[in-house]
Amino acid sequence: SDKQHTTRLNHFFFHVGKCGGGREEDEEEEEEEEEQKEDSDKEKRRLVEMANRLLICRRDKISKLGTQVF
Repeated sequence: SDKQHTTRLNHFFFHVGKCGGGREEDEEEEEEEEEQKEDSDKEKRRLVEMANRLLICRRDKISKLGTQVF
């Protein structure tokens, strides 16, 4: 389900966020379904942002090794 997917992504980015400088305020649990639906777009955008930061971070590390990601 979409909710499980988001939870899994949050878990992933929580651990990975240390590299990408992700915020650690993700400990708050979801409140109400309606609120969550309104926030889901914002949340997806935030996750994409974090993913991009992770990619950039990874790319920097790998380029220091003289290898290319893409």
